Amino acid sequence: ASVCALYAQVLHNKFTVSWEPTYLDRAIPMYREALADASKVLHLMYFMTEPLHEAIEIYQQCLQYMSEDDSQRIEVLCGLSDALRLRYKHDGQSADVDSSVSLAHKALDSAAIAPEGSIADIDRALDPPSHPAFAEYLGSLIDMLFSRYHILGMPGDLEEALVHCRKIVKLRPDDRIQHLIRISQTLWGLSARYAQTSDPRDLEQMRRLRETVLEFDAKGDMSFAVDILKRNAAVLPGETPTEADSKIAGNEEGRGLYTSVTDRVQILILTANMHALRFDETKATEDFTQAEQTYREALDMLPDRNKEKRREVLQPLSSLFASRFRYEGRTEDLDRAISFAEAALAATRPHSRAHALQESQLGNLIAQRYWDVSDDHNISQLLAAIEHFRSVCDAPECPLYIRFHASLYWSAIAAEHTFADSFSIAMDGYRASFDLLPQLAWLGADTRASLHAIQQSAGLPADAATFALTEGKEKEAVEFLEVGRSVIWNQATRLRTPVDDVAAIAPELAEKLKVLSRSIEGHGVGHANIVSSTTEDDEDTTAATALHTSWRLRQDWLSVIQSIRSLPGFCHFLQRKPFEALASVAREGPVVILTAHERLSVALILPEEGAAPVCVQLKTTVKKLKDLHGTLRKVAHSRGAREDESKDEEEEAALRAGRPGRRTVKTESGDSILSTLWTDVAEPVVKYLTDLKKPKLDDRKRIWWCAVGQMVFMPVHAAGVNSTSGSSVSDFFISSYTPTLDALLHARSRPIPLTSKVLAAIQPNAGKGWSSLPNTKIELREIHGIVPENNLLPLSSPRDNEGEIEGTYTTPTTIIKHLPSASILHLACHRDQQPTNPLQSGFIMRDGERLTVEMLMQVKEQMGEACVAMLGACHTAGNDSERPDEAINLASVMLFVGFRSVGATMWPMGDPDGPVITRHLQGFV
Repeated sequence: ASVCALYAQVLHNKFTVSWEPTYLDRAIPMYREALADASKVLHLMYFMTEPLHEAIEIYQQCLQYMSEDDSQRIEVLCGLSDALRLRYKHDGQSADVDSSVSLAHKALDSAAIAPEGSIADIDRALDPPSHPAFAEYLGSLIDMLFSRYHILGMPGDLEEALVHCRKIVKLRPDDRIQHLIRISQTLWGLSARYAQTSDPRDLEQMRRLRETVLEFDAKGDMSFAVDILKRNAAVLPGETPTEADSKIAGNEEGRGLYTSVTDRVQILILTANMHALRFDETKATEDFTQAEQTYREALDMLPDRNKEKRREVLQPLSSLFASRFRYEGRTEDLDRAISFAEAALAATRPHSRAHALQESQLGNLIAQRYWDVSDDHNISQLLAAIEHFRSVCDAPECPLYIRFHASLYWSAIAAEHTFADSFSIAMDGYRASFDLLPQLAWLGADTRASLHAIQQSAGLPADAATFALTEGKEKEAVEFLEVGRSVIWNQATRLRTPVDDVAAIAPELAEKLKVLSRSIEGHGVGHANIVSSTTEDDEDTTAATALHTSWRLRQDWLSVIQSIRSLPGFCHFLQRKPFEALASVAREGPVVILTAHERLSVALILPEEGAAPVCVQLKTTVKKLKDLHGTLRKVAHSRGAREDESKDEEEEAALRAGRPGRRTVKTESGDSILSTLWTDVAEPVVKYLTDLKKPKLDDRKRIWWCAVGQMVFMPVHAAGVNSTSGSSVSDFFISSYTPTLDALLHARSRPIPLTSKVLAAIQPNAGKGWSSLPNTKIELREIHGIVPENNLLPLSSPRDNEGEIEGTYTTPTTIIKHLPSASILHLACHRDQQPTNPLQSGFIMRDGERLTVEMLMQVKEQMGEACVAMLGACHTAGNDSERPDEAINLASVMLFVGFRSVGATMWPMGDPDGPVITRHLQGFV
């Protein structure tokens, strides 16, 4: 038996090197004769289905006769898991992949002596040094999860695999090669997640892990394998091949040693990829030729039956010719790119993640090829591209960001070309985009990651609305503008949707939805750091596991939503609202949506409740608005600048924007800017609504401005001509703003409290690095003089008025503690904006502590009495220039938390202005 097994192993090795099938035919009977276990046969079964089925039967029979505590059970579980994964490659049954992952989970649980537990139970039960097999079984589970993600594209598998990678890189550091392999896997997983969310934290972790891989030193027969891992890690997103060349030197030592065909093909693909990347950088013919020749060499080594590996060569070969087309414009290159893409698609199993990705690439190439031509043949090709994109959008196994971009291409092709039903096809594409957008926002493991993910939708609402308006579809334009903005807030608001109607006919679904919604709101976790020397292991594991749990909760929530929509009368439950559901927003006065696009700048006016929207063309453009925004910023930030440089610095009035610094000298007045804004934007709207007939002061109506894109930076409420005969918006209306129509509807639905409880807090001395704000003390005294004492919520117990005036009790903890009891909030302090992480923007409290957007979001469920918030700080209504449609600012977060109305600032606020504003407004409030 030993001789038979040895001979079979020799034949096994010869097959690995040559891929000659006859060696399989000779090796398998020898293994059978040796009575070796099924796993010996399994490793040879990639191309031969009959012995693979036999191996699976052997494993299944073994499990039937084994007891739960059998020492060999774990190996059989792992072997059967691997066998089922291989069978999927032959038969394409997704049930095999699911069973494979389930068996890998069972093997891991058995190794951890916690068959019914979770990863946390494993952590408590297992002492890794005394269980050396645990790392092996955990590695097997990671392999299965990555395999299923690669096949079916389930983000939850990616998150779970990264959770386990986080643990396994800390196990068995003495096994250097396995340690390196697992770090490389983690690097790949982070790269896959970064492709979806563009989260810079993932990129930073990738850089640290990459350094670990590149610093690894191996000699002899392992050097070739290590070389492959290094080449895989060499180039990160945004880097060039030149940068990679400085990080990795060619390692030719292992090429002459024993290597398998698989390894040789892999190194050829990696080498060709590097030449292709270098061609993108240099555009040199030599780099192109080397890349093409290396790809073809790899193809020649691959038998036709190895379709999966051939696709891995055909796909980048297609991209190589497409790249040269972009530089040289030769149509024949694009035709060859399409040909290779079609071959790659034919080599890919349908209904798999790889198939959807390949179909997306083919659709892109066809669209490029036939975009600028209009004969019937070419139109048919464009329609074929649309069908490819439609198929990708409908493929749940495809990554969401790929599906989202496919919907954008779909709508763009139909919107830019005229053919039968092109309008309806384009509208379907836009609707598909908006259906995918909320799911795209949930790609991230936390809200910050979600913000990065939805940056891919920048400009979509205006694009879709403008297209609808070109065909006179004003209602659809309003719907598109509504559903495509403030996605993060809309998602969070949906979690608080009442389900009384659902509970009347499906109480179990209603209860499940409520439980899941509360659970999701409780998983606002931070982002896990895969390799950290400063964070405790327990904290790392808890945070990483929470990432996976958060994703699973979201998927369960979406599943329940789909079940509810299958109920009679609930087919549109929590879907985008039709115009008819939004029309009541104009009940208390006109609502005006302002949007600017390269093609068209308009105001969509909802003049009264139930009325159809009216489209009024504006006289501005996107470029004019951007220029106006830049000038506005210069004028606003010159506030309080000193004309006389000899004045003492203490005489300079502080701003409530943040850290002290020398302000620029004011060089121009804002009057001309506001005059331009009146002429180009506000006047056409006011003329339509009033025919420019000024009402009496007491007869002015309310008006709500809902700005889109670049319009969010415009102070439309202040637009006007500063002269005795001039007009301004305030002559006609009392202005307010709303981030979305739905936000205004939600605000009006909240009850007005019967009694007022005022929480007033100031911070005149935030500490080192922050300028003092002495006028906030006067501001608080103004409030004390207006609001009866029994209506003021004390920050201290017993009440210490002097301490409150000095800001002693103004801390994030104190504000969060008292906020749920407040119907009116008044804050006067510095505000700090974090452009790269807007959720950490906030108000500056005692000793520089920050009351952040993220903290405020956590108290929403407790806010039963909230009515009005007055924010006496700079830029509290200022929007993020990178995400203008998301309204991630302090004013919007107060609306989200539960306040019906918010008083906020779009620009810098002088400290002396605070008491004046408070004196005029607080009494009315």
